[in-house]
Amino acid sequence: MATEERWRPGAGRILRVLPQLTDRARSPKESELRAILVAAGLPDPEVNVDLVVGGRWIACVDLLFSGWGLVVEYEGCQHRDDDAQYETDIVRYEGLRRAKVPYVQITDPMLRSPRAVVLHVHQELVACGYRGPAPTFGARWRALFAPAPVDAPSRER
Repeated sequence: MATEERWRPGAGRILRVLPQLTDRARSPKESELRAILVAAGLPDPEVNVDLVVGGRWIACVDLLFSGWGLVVEYEGCQHRDDDAQYETDIVRYEGLRRAKVPYVQITDPMLRSPRAVVLHVHQELVACGYRGPAPTFGARWRALFAPAPVDAPSRER
């Protein structure tokens, strides 16, 4: 609808955000985490994918850099506040450790320093054998954080 009816309020903002999203993300914060990593030039991770090691299912992980075996998990407040989720997470991370899968946990307070998150994930990717370009914080990065355009009212329909 936003592409066909650009006059609608919010259409411009939606069109700007849409390329950053994937239908596999389970939360806005997962999408935000993925978007900052990709905007800085890191490889695009797989989203909410089943991790299988040695023919054995380990977990469905938030983000997976499959070429390097690095898992990145977003830990929202429900992981801290919900007892059942907390217990599930303990078992889940134990499974990752047993399978010797490297992982990074990112929290909402960490996302408030997106460059630091990108640099941390890059450091872990390098430790896992990544030899691609280092993160860059150029035009693509700045565009991600630029204020969303305000749609001008239009009478054309």
